[in-house]
Amino acid sequence: MRQRAAVCLLLSLGLAGCGEQFPTAPVSGTVTYKGKPVTFGRISFFHTSGRTGFGDIKDGHYSFRAPVGECKVALESREIDPPHDPKKARQVRPGMWMGPSHIPDKYENYLKSGLTFTVKDGDNTASFELKD
Repeated sequence: MRQRAAVCLLLSLGLAGCGEQFPTAPVSGTVTYKGKPVTFGRISFFHTSGRTGFGDIKDGHYSFRAPVGECKVALESREIDPPHDPKKARQVRPGMWMGPSHIPDKYENYLKSGLTFTVKDGDNTASFELKD
């Protein structure tokens, strides 16, 4: 009987650890480039532990849940649909089109963007004014 109790205790402790979640909090704000709203794109927060959170940018605004703590930020705003003229479409690989960016390319890489934000418990507001 003691062995069963010990096994149950160990299993319950193991299961409690498996259900642990990382805290997140709501983040919202605006993204502008040269003083004008970034009309579409995606914003991503990369926590130092490797966890991420991301959301869509619409008319310069975004809102999503991000990991709590220090985060590096990446932004992208690229054309989605290829142009009708195939000669104008930049081919990344045959059959794959990569649209032009509406913001400087450096912002797409969270290691090079220079953008950071510390997410705290509760509501967070983070606005980014991009420059060249």
